[in-house]
Amino acid sequence: MPRRHPALIRVGLLGAAILASAACTHVADVLTNTGAALRRHADQSDGATQGSSGATQGATQNSGGATKAQFEAISDSYKASREECKATLATAELDPIRHKVELWREPGDDPLPFEIATNDAFPTSDDKPVIARWAALRDECNRRMDALTYIPPGANETQTAMVNTLRSLRQQATSNVTDLMICLYQQKLTYAEFGRKIYEFGKVVGAFNLALKQAGASSTISQQQIADLQAAQQQLTDAIDAFSKYIRTVSARKPKTVHQKAAGT
Repeated sequence: MPRRHPALIRVGLLGAAILASAACTHVADVLTNTGAALRRHADQSDGATQGSSGATQGATQNSGGATKAQFEAISDSYKASREECKATLATAELDPIRHKVELWREPGDDPLPFEIATNDAFPTSDDKPVIARWAALRDECNRRMDALTYIPPGANETQTAMVNTLRSLRQQATSNVTDLMICLYQQKLTYAEFGRKIYEFGKVVGAFNLALKQAGASSTISQQQIADLQAAQQQLTDAIDAFSKYIRTVSARKPKTVHQKAAGT
């Protein structure tokens, strides 16, 4: 049964939690933008409540929460960790597969490199230890990123829910990419299919990020922006569900049996 996340807050911090195979992300920008956007929305709601029910009630509901400076500190930590991940993946140990798979994908990188998109070959026996090393380095990056997913002191209920959502959804997304990397290691899909599936999912994430950043850049959040975010959320949720289902299908394959054209994708 596909999972459904009906409230915007439940995907507000997923943002770019998956980026290609490195899975070291621009969560920082999403964290800051979502915090600002939803905080403004809460302030607007509080203002409306205050107008209809009195200043006391409005002041009570406006619970403050973590400050912009606190979120910016988290953002800076994510950016520093992201650069560390990028530098780690530049190691010569991974050079044998660097032209076969995107070890690192920047947000907005487009399109998938031709050499990778057309590489309808399975990993060789020599490639497999390199993929295993790539996976180990990626795991180290993910552990560092998870450690940075903390709730700032003084965070209100909305902000706490956002951070908890980031943690759980990022772990889900990272797990999916890990599973697909295992399938690649097991030679159950080609480099081209692997790269294309990661790229396709990244485009959906990018669309959600764009809607989120547009809302975050505004001084107020309109009902249309909320509707756009909810639509992008649903698209992202559907993509996560479809990606999980796809991975289960790939996992059931026998090694070296499905090429790009034969897969029908």
